[in-house]
Amino acid sequence: MSGFLFLDIDGVLNNAAWNRQVAERVHSQAREEAVLAFWATHISPLLVGRLNNLLDAGQQISGEEVKVVLSSTWRYRGLADVQECLKRQGAQFDLWSSTPIRVSITNIPFEDRDPKLHCLDDMLSPATRDTYQRGMEIEQWLLAHVDFADLPSTSIIIVDDSTDFGRLKYPWHLCTVERIGLTEDQSKAAENHFRPLGGILKDPHSFWTPAAAEKLYGPTG
Repeated sequence: MSGFLFLDIDGVLNNAAWNRQVAERVHSQAREEAVLAFWATHISPLLVGRLNNLLDAGQQISGEEVKVVLSSTWRYRGLADVQECLKRQGAQFDLWSSTPIRVSITNIPFEDRDPKLHCLDDMLSPATRDTYQRGMEIEQWLLAHVDFADLPSTSIIIVDDSTDFGRLKYPWHLCTVERIGLTEDQSKAAENHFRPLGGILKDPHSFWTPAAAEKLYGPTG
């Protein structure tokens, strides 16, 4: 059984207390400090340690490695840079991939866009384009990276302080609080959220345009 953890960073691997400490340190930092070192300080080693424990628990449940997919807006910085920031703060896992990026909120030149990762605006119906859910990014990622026949047995967990996950919210969403981050109790609660998808993605979401639904699901007849 394969498994994926969809990871947010702000409000999960940092919190209000940690951000106050960062602000105090940054004020006295030399101007020439490396950019990666600067961003790494925005991630709490304590909370990273809790995420390491959560992933270990998920691995025990699934019997194999739980792959981490970055769903945070930090993915705009690039997967390699975020990976380095996490490693500097004690991460014992690798970032396996990242969820799609909406083309309307990036400056990525058209010719450089990965059609698998940068097509949400074209795929969402006009009525829902401005009210989309972060869950839609995760749905698109799953449909693009997991064989459809394997989706029901694929387990996921979403660790995020946002709540816009639509039909992927329960029981898969482990909801943190921005000012607190990932708690010790939550790091021990993998069994409550790391569950197989079952038939939840059997049919296209109403948010998708007909063309997008056909692209993601194939001809529907």
